[in-house]
Amino acid sequence: MRVEVTGPDRSIRDRVGRRWGRELYRGTVIGSGDRTGYGLRKLHFDHYGEGRDAERNSSLILGVLHVLVVFAAPMLLWNTTVVDLRLLSAWTTAEAFIGLSSLAASWSIQNHRLQWFRRLSAIESLGTALTFSALAWLGDDIASSTPSKYVLIIALIAVTSISASNSSHITRRRPVFGKLIVMVATSYTVAFVVHSEILFASFTLLWSIAITLLTRVGYHGMLELLELRKASELTARHDDLTGLLSRTAFFETLRGTAARQPDCTSTAEPVLVLFDLDGFKAINDSFGHASGDGVLRTVAERLTTFLPEQATLGRLGGDEFAAVFWSDEKILPSVIDSALEALSEPVRLDGRELYVAASAGWTVIRIGSASADLMAEADAAMYQSKNSETAISTGFNSTLRDELDRSLDLRQRFRTALKRNEIEFWAQPLVRMSDRAPVAVELLARWRQQDDTMIDPEEFTRVADETGLAVQLDRQALATAETLLDKWHADPILGSLLVKANISPVHLHNDGLLTSVQELISVALRDRLGVEFVESRLIQTAERNHHQLRELREMGVTVSVDDFGVGYSSLTYLRELPVSEIKIDRSFVTDLDTDVINQGLVRAIVDIASTLGLPTVAEGIETSAEFAAAAGLGVSLGQGFYMGRPCPLDQIDQVLRALHD
Repeated sequence: MRVEVTGPDRSIRDRVGRRWGRELYRGTVIGSGDRTGYGLRKLHFDHYGEGRDAERNSSLILGVLHVLVVFAAPMLLWNTTVVDLRLLSAWTTAEAFIGLSSLAASWSIQNHRLQWFRRLSAIESLGTALTFSALAWLGDDIASSTPSKYVLIIALIAVTSISASNSSHITRRRPVFGKLIVMVATSYTVAFVVHSEILFASFTLLWSIAITLLTRVGYHGMLELLELRKASELTARHDDLTGLLSRTAFFETLRGTAARQPDCTSTAEPVLVLFDLDGFKAINDSFGHASGDGVLRTVAERLTTFLPEQATLGRLGGDEFAAVFWSDEKILPSVIDSALEALSEPVRLDGRELYVAASAGWTVIRIGSASADLMAEADAAMYQSKNSETAISTGFNSTLRDELDRSLDLRQRFRTALKRNEIEFWAQPLVRMSDRAPVAVELLARWRQQDDTMIDPEEFTRVADETGLAVQLDRQALATAETLLDKWHADPILGSLLVKANISPVHLHNDGLLTSVQELISVALRDRLGVEFVESRLIQTAERNHHQLRELREMGVTVSVDDFGVGYSSLTYLRELPVSEIKIDRSFVTDLDTDVINQGLVRAIVDIASTLGLPTVAEGIETSAEFAAAAGLGVSLGQGFYMGRPCPLDQIDQVLRALHD
């Protein structure tokens, strides 16, 4: 389908339109009107689109009709005296030739022989009009004698019905079928009038008028339906905002490219490129979604302009774009980097200059590769670019392949480990700075491998968030907390300690954490349960989860903000969120005894927390000097290797009692 667009976005839409229409060929404009909401003006069809099947079927049906007539006409008219037998023989021979031409035309278009089809269909159309029109004049009395005049009526009904059916389709020969009805109807009507068969003449005339009108109504009705269907398909396949391919349509293109056989004579290879905007959320938040939409349209236009013309572009969602095109791998980085440089230019909207940058990752499309694998490769390369201080585009390579394979393997093994309860929970004590007495323990997830090594918790907790398994991990942590709390409930020393579990903000979705606490922690133990959220991730979901945090507090649960100071550190959120304590990130505690800047920062955090009535916890205390410095700055609680390292649960009781003594 080719789309013609006028207006300010004409340049981008023209190029996009050329890409959409590259696989179609010239056709008939069958309608107009803006159906898509972003500039659709005309829909074009051709024989390889809607018309090919109709052309093939019409030729086949006409061929069968002519073949039947070859046998039927002699059977009905041979023994009558109203037909000149020599004319009937010649007429039958012509019918046989036209029938074979029709069948050959049907075969030719089925096998993409368009030149043959055009020639044969011309013979078929002209021959049908001539032979059926001539049937009424093969004898002097054929239009007045019985059964020959009934044969004419049967022929009229057959040929006009078939012609009407064929002219209801979107084909180039539609006008020919209309003329065929007129020619045959005129010939038979004149013949009946000449022989004073007024009833038959009237029937012929009325029948032809009626079937012509019905055909026209049916044609225009089908035309509207086709317009609406094609417009709907176009809308579904393209992004409303940018006019680029939608995610679904782009994946279809990607699958088609991966299935395509390579051109051995060319050094160009098919590549998939992902683009992700940096700083787009800030534009949306600061200037509104209308400005954000304007930026996205500009990004689409610039990508269309600066990437190769044969590139297929799609918007995958949000601020992520993708492209598939063929390129020599040697020049590919420069092609992508030129597009990225264009994206970094300011976007002028409503008198403002808005700046947005992008990162890109690409991978070569190997024949037979799965779309999901290719997207994972390009995605890994793109995030490598985001994390790089120098490169703005990165190609997928063997190093990234190893990392991706490890990530995929880790995801699968982590899922299995959760099902088999292979994730252990160790505990680390928190002590009061004034007397070093233990007041709580924090549960820390550990994943032991068969060779007795441990996988970095940051690595598998990230996997848990990415795979949607964070909630299951949190529930195991809460269940472990319940076990410890119940075990210590009657202990005179350990019975007053809090047990804290690290919780992913994902768990807050749809009040999930409230449900988990209610299911896993008995009412009598909830006032000794603590949940910790990393500051940066908690703030992102604070507004929609404020009520859930408040209900947790009302249940007696301690809510801690972890790693405070390295995320948003928003005083507004800190004042409004129903939290119980602030845990100062370890980066501010390191060398606290000698680092003047860290001392000033910790002092400021303690003062803020004190104003809000919140205790503070210093994380990562590793020396007695750091402990003394934190205590001198007014920090309430401490945690770190100096007071106690994380240890398995079967050892934590002994560690806590030793600290108490």
